[in-house]
Parts: sequence; structure tokens; C-alpha cells
Amino acid sequence: MTPYLEEHSAQVREAADRIRPHVRRTPVLSTDLDPQLRFKPESFQVTGAFKPRGAFNAVLSMLERGERPPGLIAVSSGNHAQGVALAAATVGLPALILIPEGSNPAKVAATRALGAEVIQDGITFVNREERMRELMDELGYVLVHPFDDWDVIHGAGTAVRELLEDLASQAGLVLKNVGLTAELLQRLDDLRASRQRLVAAQDEERRRLERNLHDGAQQNLVAIKVKLGLAEMFAEKDPAKARATLAELKVDTDEALDTLRDLARGIYPPLLADQGLAAALESQARKATVRVEVQADGIGRYAQDIEAAVYFCCLEALQNVQKYAAAQTAVVKLSGSGDALTFEVTDDGHGFDAGSVRRGAGLTNMTDRIDSLGGSLEVLSTPGRGTRIHGSLPVVATAAAVSLPVGAFREAT
Repeated sequence: MTPYLEEHSAQVREAADRIRPHVRRTPVLSTDLDPQLRFKPESFQVTGAFKPRGAFNAVLSMLERGERPPGLIAVSSGNHAQGVALAAATVGLPALILIPEGSNPAKVAATRALGAEVIQDGITFVNREERMRELMDELGYVLVHPFDDWDVIHGAGTAVRELLEDLASQAGLVLKNVGLTAELLQRLDDLRASRQRLVAAQDEERRRLERNLHDGAQQNLVAIKVKLGLAEMFAEKDPAKARATLAELKVDTDEALDTLRDLARGIYPPLLADQGLAAALESQARKATVRVEVQADGIGRYAQDIEAAVYFCCLEALQNVQKYAAAQTAVVKLSGSGDALTFEVTDDGHGFDAGSVRRGAGLTNMTDRIDSLGGSLEVLSTPGRGTRIHGSLPVVATAAAVSLPVGAFREAT
């Protein structure tokens, strides 16, 4: 144990218990560059840094002492700002952050997105402390200092505590026993491989966000483009229908903006989160440029990654129908039975030779999504006989199953 933890172990332990519901316990990773090195990626925290640990401990300790100030104030170039903003929003306190001009604009925007008021105009690294004191006197806000505060220090120290705990659990007897047995050596190799897989998972998570942007927001924009073409065509032949299409485009554009905002925060579409797969796909069916029927049989609520995978795969399949299939109708079938969730998207378009046509980015993304969750995806198509995409995922339902009535088509306008 380090001298710091020896002296402050009790306070750090209390801080760990206090902030546990609000921060992520990040893993310990290794690298082939040096087998003795270990990394703790605090970039996995909600704000992308370890700073929420100290901010939450300071704010929650304050409330435990019966202190509830009119607001919180801090000076920061970005990371501590986001930590204080997140902690303040969680406990329902206003937050005022002074960030020097020229700081990272992405961090400034993230701080504002978390609900904090940010002051930048005229703030420099030289005068920020003085300006902060003036505002504290004026507003009565309490300072959450980025480092000169024991509560903040103890909160930050929980990362070190976690690191030592994880290393002890991983190495355990290995660190105490010089004569390692072959079994222990093999275990070390397994642990090293698992840490490498975690690094690969981080890269895959970035790719997943890219796929979500491609399969979700981009598809909304493509649908808007198609409807704009319809509005242009109707403008001369049927002005009333053109006006109706333009009215729909306004709604579609708002939804596309909402989807972009949600995905920028790493959250999947709100309707999917609130009401599940059937409702979310029904909503997308209403926007399609072909007739789409959604059939849901025994569908409950599932883990977010499962619902997102099925939703975006169906969305990609429908988009391909609209862009390439020359179809009149499409059917989306969802079925939940036992420990499996299956989905199927079929169309009556011209089809293609699945054996000779190279898969594009859309089908590749769909396959990657399903594979990553232990499922399977099959694409069946024959020229002149349409296309059928069938997927299956192992699942555990988390809410009562629902069924939507079959047979009601959503008409393209």
C-alpha cells in the first residue's frame, strides 16, 4: 500500500462507498509492450476522465454534513468542469464554471450539456481565481476545488484503491509465491489475453458508435432526401400532396436532429428506450417511402445492446429496400420465444444473386452487430423473388411481452 493510502485509507474507503452509484469501476488493462505495465482507463467514465470521482465525493460529503449551498462554483479547463457539472446535476444544484478563453471547445460544450453555466468571456489563467472569489461573495456559491480539497483528493484516490484491489485479485498468490506452478502461469496468460480483449472491445465500441450514426441518423437523412424528391415531383402535378409531404419533412427533420443529439451522447433513440422495439420500428415504418408492415409476436423488453442491434439491423434492411429493391411492400417480423429473439425483414423487390454480389457496408455492419452479441444473420435473395434477412439473438426478456396486431400497413405518402 502506498504511504498516501496508508494514511488516508479509511477516508478513501468511505469515498468509494459514497460515490459507487455514480461512477464506473474501470478495468485494469495490460499491454504486450511491457508485460509489467498495467493501465486503468478512466476514459471509460461518463465524462471521459477520473475527475467525477473527486467532484462527487466533495458534493455528497457536503450534503451528508447537512450543508446545501445555493450552488457550486469551480474553475477548470474542462475535465474538472464536467465532473462538477455532472455531480451538481445529479443532486439538483446549480453549477457555475469559469473556463479560460481558448480552452477545448468540446469540453466547454460538454460542460454546458451537463447543465452547468459556463463563463468564458474575459476569463484567463491569470485572473480566473480572482473572478471566482468575486462570484462566490456575490452568489454565495461553494467552491469545489480541482485538487486543494481533501474530499476531492479522497474521491480521486478511489481509482488507486480500485487498481490495487484488482491487481491483488488478479495476481493474488502469484505475487506472494516465487515458485509459480504451471497452472498459475497459464492463468496469468489468460488474464493477459482477457485484458487485450478489453482493449479490442474499446476499439469495437468506437466502431459501434460509428455504425449507430450510419444506421440511424444517416438513414433518417436519406429518407428526408427521398421525400424531398417526392415533394419536388408533386410540386407541379399535385401541389396539395407536395405541401403535405413538406409538412411531414418538417417532422422528419426534427426527429433526425433528435436522433443525432441522442447518438452524440451515446444513447440509442428515445422511443426505443421508452417503448421498445415494436413501437420504435412502427415509428420508422411510418416514415418509409414504401409500404411497411410491422408484426411483433411475444416481444418484451431486452437489454439495451440487444434492442439496439435488432433496431438498427431492421432499419438498415428497410433502408436498403427503399434504395435498391424497387419494392412495393416490406414486412418486418419480430418474435420472442424462450431464450431467443428473432427478426426478419422481407420485401417483394427484384432481389439479387446473394452468392455473387459483394456485401456492402450496410450488410457488413448488420453482421458485425449480430456476431458481437453471439447471434446469427442470414441473407437470402433470388433475382425476381425479393430478399429475406433473418437474424436471431440469444436473450433474456426484462419485461412482459407484447404483441402488435398484424395486417395494418403503414402507407408511404
